[in-house]
Parts: sequence; C-alpha cells; structure tokens
Amino acid sequence: MPIIGADFTGVETTPQPLPVGSYSARIVELKEGTSKTGNPKLDVVYEITHQGFEGRKAFRSLSLQSNALFSFKRLLLATGEWDEDDLKGPMQIDTAEIVGLEVCVVVVANSYKKDGQTVFNTSVDRDIPVSEAEGPSSGVSDAARDEVEGEVGAIFGSR
Repeated sequence: MPIIGADFTGVETTPQPLPVGSYSARIVELKEGTSKTGNPKLDVVYEITHQGFEGRKAFRSLSLQSNALFSFKRLLLATGEWDEDDLKGPMQIDTAEIVGLEVCVVVVANSYKKDGQTVFNTSVDRDIPVSEAEGPSSGVSDAARDEVEGEVGAIFGSR
C-alpha cells in the first residue's frame, strides 16, 4: 500500500459557506438528472473566480420543468452568449457550450428545519451578468450580516 504524505495544518473538515453577496464564477460542470420527485433538472457546478474567493465551489439545481425554465433561461442570458431573441420557442442547447462561461452568482442566506433544529446556510439564488459581481454583500446591515454569519458559523464552524 502506498504511503501518502499530507500536511493538514489549517485544513478544516467542515466547508465554509460563501458569505451573502454576488461573485464572479465560471460554470465548470452541468449534469442533467432527475429530482427526488422525478422531475428533470440540471445540476450546475460553479468555480468562484472573484478575488479573495478564487477556487471555491458553489452548486445549484435548476428545474427543467416547463413552468420553471425561467431559471435556466436566466442562466443563459447571464452568460452573455444568448439574448432574449435567441431564446424563443423550442430549441436544443448543447451543455458543452455553457461549460467554461462566466456569470455572477447571487448568494443568499436561508434556513430550514432539520431534526427539530433550525439550520442556517447560504446558497446560490440566481445568475446575473458577471459585470454585476460585487463580492460579499454591503447591502445588508452589519448587524444582520453578523447575526446570519454567526448562526452559519455556529453550524459550519468559524473561519
């Protein structure tokens, strides 16, 4: 068996969520699949390119049901490779044309109940043009941000 050398100094076992904000990101993977409820979906993996957060990953699932295609359309528009006129009527889109394109991901705070406990985290809410990336949010009051980040930090550990 091989012997592996590793320096675990500063390595955390719990991933840190991205702070609330908007970040430039490259789409690195798209995978078509089926949701737990049996509906078509598209799983998107982003690699954050925003200064200070380079290399971090963000994930999002987009429903491909006809009543929810607005999110997929918004992603395509955010890349700048398509405009409203390009996205009319039925069409086939090669996901290979999307991988490698840049967008801005908007990260929001959210919470949910798990085993009777409220869990706080952040997630990608939507895609907008990369030119709109601003980094960690300054639109949220420091007190509100500290409260959410404190709760997220309590769950995920502090940086």
